[in-house]
Amino acid sequence: MNSISYWKRSGVILILLAISLLGASSAICISNASGNLNILEVVPCDVFGNPKHSFEIGKIAYFKVSVEYLGSINKNVLLSANVYDSTGATQGIAWSNVTLFSEVSVFILNLPIPKSAHAGQAFIYVGVYCEFPRNMGFPLCPEFSATFQLVPQVLLGDVTGPVPNVPDGKVNMMDVAAVIAKFGTTPSSSNWNPNMDLNKDGVVGMRDLYIVLSSLTG
Repeated sequence: MNSISYWKRSGVILILLAISLLGASSAICISNASGNLNILEVVPCDVFGNPKHSFEIGKIAYFKVSVEYLGSINKNVLLSANVYDSTGATQGIAWSNVTLFSEVSVFILNLPIPKSAHAGQAFIYVGVYCEFPRNMGFPLCPEFSATFQLVPQVLLGDVTGPVPNVPDGKVNMMDVAAVIAKFGTTPSSSNWNPNMDLNKDGVVGMRDLYIVLSSLTG
């Protein structure tokens, strides 16, 4: 079971979940049959809840899930998250016990993106259950689905590829040659390319070349 910490601030419940799976997101409004529990939105975001539309493969993705509960008594439920990558392959499902308060609860889901995930549009499906399905549990409202983009992880030193100046997910001799071609240039140079200034010191020099050489992946 995932560990959860939560706190209340200005009438909104913020809950941070650490879940091990892959990510995706967008937003819709739905309600259950009784109308007292609604998933209001699922939005890809940064760790602070600010909207974000893409995440690097191999890093952490965050999703803000807002659930409205109109009951008068706090309700313990299971929050589920199921993620698929651009190939439609499931990246796992996570379950977490959470408490819904008589107001809007905002959950920040922390989702590690596996390095094996495929780039492109990915999907997340979030549901609220009364119990695990294997224990005869059932959903308390319709699933909420959302989409977001998975992009290749940017490698330090990956400055170019077969398409000039477009990183290709590898650090190889093309990157070394690209840095050497700009060696000694500064922002005042006519052929200056800030992407080759890897340490951002205002000059393409030995330190930048060292970064590329020490990052070679093949």
